[in-house]
Amino acid sequence: IFMQGDTLKFGQVAQKLISSSSFSDFGYTYSMQNIDNLSKYKTPKQFINEYIVTDFEWSSFTNFIKKDSFKINQILPKEKTIITDYIKASIARQLFKTPGFVESINQKNTTLNAAIKYISTL
Repeated sequence: IFMQGDTLKFGQVAQKLISSSSFSDFGYTYSMQNIDNLSKYKTPKQFINEYIVTDFEWSSFTNFIKKDSFKINQILPKEKTIITDYIKASIARQLFKTPGFVESINQKNTTLNAAIKYISTL
């Protein structure tokens, strides 16, 4: 099975952001501050299907990373979707540990999902 590597080109800010601990730190802080609202999600699948990163979470995240001197205004529009997926996956990690993160971050991974579908037919 051939799985093509990630071909999305990130700008400098997004590259640094993704390689930093900002997502994990935000996921932890946000989860602790919103545990009452997040506790309604009982499984990773329910969280993935029902939880939506809104403008409020985006704003919370951008304010959170300002302390690390990230220039969020330099994030390219195509990168916002990926970053939003990482925000959601980071919250899922806090609620459901590594399986929550993996399920969430790979939800839109068409190559991986096609490989899993193919392997399940063998």
